[in-house]
Amino acid sequence: MGTGKPRTYGDIADTVLPSLVFTLDTLKALEKSVDTYVRLAPGDRRTFFRNQMDDIWTEPIDWACMPRSPEFKTQWSVSVKGPAVSTLHLTEHPSDNQALRRYFQEQGRIRGPAALPERLSTRKWTGLRVCGVVYHESIDEMVFLGTGMRPGDTRGYIGQRMKCRTVFYWKLPGSERRQLDEMAKDWQAGSAPAQQKIDAYYRRFHTWIKNVHMTGLREFGQHLVTMAIPEPGLPNPPRLYEFMYDLKVLEKPLVKTVPVGDTLTDIYLAVNHAAGRLEGAALPTLLNKKSRLKRKTTWAMDETNFVGRDEIVLREEDFDEELFFKEAISMLYTIVRMAHSNISSHRDLDPPWASFSELVDQRYLLPDIPMCIPTALRQPNCFKYLKHWFTVTKGLRFNQWQRKNSIPMAPVPFDQRWWAASHAEYAAPAEAIPATAMEAMAYVPETAAPSDLHVFGGTVSPFGSGGGHLVHDAETWEQESLELLDIPYVPDPDDLQPRIVPGTDSTFAEGDIPPALVPGNCEARAQWCMKQVQTHCNGISRRVTRPLRAAIKQLAELPMVPNCTYPLKSAGRRCGLPYDLRWTMLDAVPPASANMQDWVRFLESAPWTFEQAGAATYAGSELAWTFVLGGVLYLRGYSAAGGDPSGDEGVGRFTMGCARFHRIFTQFVSTLEDYGERFRYPGWAPSTKYAVANSRSLYLAYLVRHDTQDVLLPLIKLITRLKQGALEAPFEFVPHSAATDAPSWVTQSNGVPSWQWQRCGLPPASHKLSDLPDILLAWLKRDDLLVDPEKGPRSCETGLAVMLKVALVFADLEHVEDENWTDAGARILELSTLCSRRRELQIAIADWANQEAVRLEPLLDALDIAREDQDEEESHTRGDSLQYGNSPGMKSVRRRPASQYIPDEVDDTFMAVDIGDVVLPHSVQEYRERVEAEPRTAVQELTRKGLQGISALGERRQRNKELLSGKTASAGASSMARRPAPQRTSGGWQGMPAPSMDDLEPQSDGEDTLPPRKRRRTMALKIRRNTGTREAATDASSSRTKLAKARGGKRKGTSGRRAKVNRSSKQRNPRTIRRTSPESSYESEDQADSMCGPVSGAGGGVSDLGGTSEGDDSDAMPMRITTPRDPRALGWAQPVTFDADATSIATGLDSDAADSAFSFHRPPVRRLTFIDANQAIRLGAESSRRSSLSAPGTPRAAMGDRLASSPIGTETPDGAMNAGGSSVSTAIVVRRSGRLKRSS
Repeated sequence: MGTGKPRTYGDIADTVLPSLVFTLDTLKALEKSVDTYVRLAPGDRRTFFRNQMDDIWTEPIDWACMPRSPEFKTQWSVSVKGPAVSTLHLTEHPSDNQALRRYFQEQGRIRGPAALPERLSTRKWTGLRVCGVVYHESIDEMVFLGTGMRPGDTRGYIGQRMKCRTVFYWKLPGSERRQLDEMAKDWQAGSAPAQQKIDAYYRRFHTWIKNVHMTGLREFGQHLVTMAIPEPGLPNPPRLYEFMYDLKVLEKPLVKTVPVGDTLTDIYLAVNHAAGRLEGAALPTLLNKKSRLKRKTTWAMDETNFVGRDEIVLREEDFDEELFFKEAISMLYTIVRMAHSNISSHRDLDPPWASFSELVDQRYLLPDIPMCIPTALRQPNCFKYLKHWFTVTKGLRFNQWQRKNSIPMAPVPFDQRWWAASHAEYAAPAEAIPATAMEAMAYVPETAAPSDLHVFGGTVSPFGSGGGHLVHDAETWEQESLELLDIPYVPDPDDLQPRIVPGTDSTFAEGDIPPALVPGNCEARAQWCMKQVQTHCNGISRRVTRPLRAAIKQLAELPMVPNCTYPLKSAGRRCGLPYDLRWTMLDAVPPASANMQDWVRFLESAPWTFEQAGAATYAGSELAWTFVLGGVLYLRGYSAAGGDPSGDEGVGRFTMGCARFHRIFTQFVSTLEDYGERFRYPGWAPSTKYAVANSRSLYLAYLVRHDTQDVLLPLIKLITRLKQGALEAPFEFVPHSAATDAPSWVTQSNGVPSWQWQRCGLPPASHKLSDLPDILLAWLKRDDLLVDPEKGPRSCETGLAVMLKVALVFADLEHVEDENWTDAGARILELSTLCSRRRELQIAIADWANQEAVRLEPLLDALDIAREDQDEEESHTRGDSLQYGNSPGMKSVRRRPASQYIPDEVDDTFMAVDIGDVVLPHSVQEYRERVEAEPRTAVQELTRKGLQGISALGERRQRNKELLSGKTASAGASSMARRPAPQRTSGGWQGMPAPSMDDLEPQSDGEDTLPPRKRRRTMALKIRRNTGTREAATDASSSRTKLAKARGGKRKGTSGRRAKVNRSSKQRNPRTIRRTSPESSYESEDQADSMCGPVSGAGGGVSDLGGTSEGDDSDAMPMRITTPRDPRALGWAQPVTFDADATSIATGLDSDAADSAFSFHRPPVRRLTFIDANQAIRLGAESSRRSSLSAPGTPRAAMGDRLASSPIGTETPDGAMNAGGSSVSTAIVVRRSGRLKRSS
């Protein structure tokens, strides 16, 4: 038995963590052998570890008599006599103190480095950005040659310099661009030059750390206090950052409440001592240096003096001559800063002292004393200004506000000022939005129409794939993350304008497109409505249009609602729809012949629902969009007629005022919110695809992003290479119907879902079909889905439609696997017929994807060759630039060679400048040599090496994946080359055939085979008590015996009877005897130490469910922890499971809009879930239909013989219980989400 106080993890951390035990040079030496470790079989690792220890130890090691020094023990444990100490919190074993083994286990895991949310991450160093640093003076000279502007020019110098930098970069020789890219990689991994860090600190650090603090408070409810100590070699001072004073949590800054000066001094000296940067005597002056401008004043400004005003009010009765003279400098600065910031949306703007006289009226100035910064104005003159403002003008008002090095700007509306969020009651009605602001709000980036869209004919609409930002929140945007998958863009035929009646005038002013030319899908209609409100209703208060804008967004994101496909003609008869209000109108304003009274009655009648069978029924999406169209056109006409922007008075024929309009759409928003809550479904539906990305191909990648077999994403890439064309026969879009017996795209063999489908999954009625899995499996076995047996590869539209159907099935299977049915609209998934055959369908989809990819790739290679020949032939007759339809600026899809590539969108002004006219002070190589030659202290060098080690974790993760998949760095020169179809094994996938040994690096032990790839996901196990055999019980007992031995002898609390069972099992199983021999005892220790040791309770109960096979040294995190079990209750299930798999591509954090009324979609996050143990349920007999899914080899099966003699009752062979026991049939299914489901 162990004695003494149990040691905590903190007590042994210094002897366990490799980063604390080894030096950087030692870690660098060990890093070279990680690849070999990843490929080693578990049985060969003892020799490998010994060889590594021989390499890093300074003296030859006699393994028969190992050194006993503390340094050796921390790197390689020395066996000790006596039992180990076992506690509930930590199981300490001699082999636990092996930093060498822990280093390789940490590096061998497939994991990624921790990252901040994307919004907080700093900009990444790229070759283009490094070019702006290396050739800073040359780029400034090129800007002058092209535009005549010098640095600091107020005509937009920064924007011109960015354009010039891009041109300059692409005009450099290819060799220099490659060196710039290498420098960017080095700076990103290790450390940028000191000067770049200093510049960035003073420009962006305060903003960046404030975002971190605000995220910590908003997302996690934690107030952060950050002590920032500069890196040795940087002159910025040490500071304490906290924003609790800005948030009004504290009455004064924390540094004035809690003494932190000594702490900062001590930390600063400790960090800089090794570098010898600063003497201790000079430090207090640096730390305690206070700005005279920002000192605390006795006089304080009340919020009523500035909130809800354009000026700040200063009262004469507050004037105190003696006090104000003493604090004149800091008071003047505070008053000017507050008055200037009060008319902007920024709280802490630096006052514009140089242009002060231009921004205020003359009555606020003293004729003989020009205004300047208070420290230069001096104390007596500051006091004179204070006296003038307090006693004469009674306040201070700025007419305009100005950022540093910018132009003056008009005051922002009250509801946009910095205090509006916390003092909304002071907000006055919004004024008319300036024309410049309206242009910025209504701006839609002009995206070049894809050249392949001409196949479909027609003109590309500005509303569609390029305008998703007009409607949806930025938090839902996954474009940047999905672009990393390198999936080509595919044009969307839904972006084409509808064809109007021949002979009708089709010329319209820009920005005044009529409803008839808006594509007939919810995304395009929502974008058109948003732009109409922003552009043509600027005379209306934003408070009035807020519910209209919310309704547009919610209707675009509305999930599938019963009766959503109700036809407009039938709905119009029920609610009195005006005959001249349709989306086929050729006017963007209410027609002069329209009876506006009919329009008003229609809008006021709440037409989005009607009563049927005594219940309110949704009138359909078509009528809802027509209702929104009527509201937008009415508001535009009302604004053009000069209506009151915020009152309730009509104007002319527009008799309904803004107040009634606001109430109508507030009610409409409330109804949509109710529908959104009642029918919410996880994921983004195809109809809302442009909330996620601007391409259908990237949206498909978003749906299958969690594919663990890595077979669906390569298939999407191949589909994007198919020839452009419409949907081919026999496939057809099947419209949705709420009737149970109506045909759907699931039941129809040739049916495919529309891209306007409103559900990220299968039709609701299909989940009740008993033969649904068979229907899907039969459809996946078809050989004509992507390749026509007679005509060859199908069109790209056909391939995308087929892939959409597969992706929606995949999404529902993922929802079932994660038990993601908490949303009201997803509860049908819990009873879906997919649940029982989920794994079979997932395997079938992976098999189908591999087979189709193998068939498509050779056919597409031939198709690409033919297409290139055709393009080359056409280029002689048409030229290199192709124009189609009315969409200028279309670019060819195929790119030029990388050595000659220059983007088409570079600025023509700077392209005309010859780079030979620009003086280049040095080459990239000379700059690199100069930077490397700069002296660095030992601390700076160690810091850079440490940063490089952290940044290398991402590459290490990718390398481990390749090694475990059988790949090598030299395998396959083509990025599109596909590995052969994988071989399915019991629970995992392996690449087939295995790579040849010529492609692999030599292994340390000469082994000719690779270890099998580890299982990455937990299988669903149904456990039966009466299926365990004597052999299974023996195997499981042996496993527990080995685990107990590896942890240092008999565990606490183990009864004599249980020890007897283990001894008998050990005698019956020859494999156990073989594994306890001296030659293989290391394997048992290695197995026990894998994953840094599973957590065990006092009784030593460790669950082996879902673990790895015997002899497998898994480096994965333990999938579950079980509570201790009493020998009498071994048949009772008391699991506590958790799952820590991250599945979000973006930041993984819930945004503030998750529970907002303005969005129905919650972030797709698989949460970390802990479930308490339920009351024990006695396992009994099960029906024969579950016998195929039982796990007789699990430890649960080994408990059958002990259960037979338990005092609760015995079990007969047929499953009945006697002696007071009751027969209960229970199946336990362990799922990835960590929940426990019982089905009786």
